[in-house]
Amino acid sequence: MGNFFQTIKNYLGVKINQAQDGVVGTLVKLDTESAIQAEVQRLDQELDKTANEYAQAKREYDREQKEADQATATYNRMLTAAEDLDAQSKAASEAGKPEAANIQASLDKLLGKLEGLRPEVEREVTEAKQAKAYMEQLEQYLETLKKDLQGYKAEVEKAKREMKSAGMEARLAQKMEDQAMKLAGLQQRSSNLKIVLEKINEQTQEAKDLATKSKMKAEVFTPKKEDEDPLIAAALEKAAGTSKPSNISDRLDALRKGISS
Repeated sequence: MGNFFQTIKNYLGVKINQAQDGVVGTLVKLDTESAIQAEVQRLDQELDKTANEYAQAKREYDREQKEADQATATYNRMLTAAEDLDAQSKAASEAGKPEAANIQASLDKLLGKLEGLRPEVEREVTEAKQAKAYMEQLEQYLETLKKDLQGYKAEVEKAKREMKSAGMEARLAQKMEDQAMKLAGLQQRSSNLKIVLEKINEQTQEAKDLATKSKMKAEVFTPKKEDEDPLIAAALEKAAGTSKPSNISDRLDALRKGISS
């Protein structure tokens, strides 16, 4: 839950930074890019915090280990001295030397110091072990965070690539849709043109049919020459002054009249 609120805090920080750049309208608008930036910031901050804690823990461990090493070295040196005095005391006692008592007294004194020092040495060693364990836990957590951050960034880049690819596919689909709509419009206009041409052809055919009908009617109502009465035709020509001469003399007279005029 703490990580979630930290992410929200970072997200708001990103949005505020955007608002400071003049994008006030995006302050409350959720978008993927800002959420990604917020999570990356959270992981970066967690990584920095853990790295600082690890550095401090390592310093603490180094100090505790140094103190434990010093206490252990002092204890071991005193223990070696006590063992040496014990050997001297035994040798002096066996030889009946008078300094055996003094050596024994010094050994007792040193043993008392060792007995008082041992709990402190054990405490220093224990604290060093605890400091080391805590440092190693932080180190392990730090490595986990590094891997998580690297993995997250890799996933983000992958998601961005997929998002970009999806966007390209969407734009391509939109383009294909626009082309289809445009083609549909052209087809519609072509269909309309076809209808107009059909209407024109229909009117042309109607005009042809009408002309054919009129011609047929004219032929019906116009008498054929072979059906005319020859006497009526001759009389009509004579009345119109268009009758032709029927013999040689008349024909020559008609030709002469044409020449003299």
